[in-house]
Amino acid sequence: MKWPCRKGWRRGKATKVDPVQLRMGIEVEREHFKDARRACRTAVDHLSEKGGRRYYTRLKKARL
Repeated sequence: MKWPCRKGWRRGKATKVDPVQLRMGIEVEREHFKDARRACRTAVDHLSEKGGRRYYTRLKKARL
């Protein structure tokens, strides 16, 4: 998969993000944003928050 938010990788913010979670996050955020980069940046932000390491797994379990 080609990552649409390569800038996040250079900033160092996304380097600590699990790629599986990021892929799930991009899919979820694409429901809200048409722009893939914005969806990716939003997913990275959610996963970078304190306690957000498994953000999208928790969403899936809660069926949200």
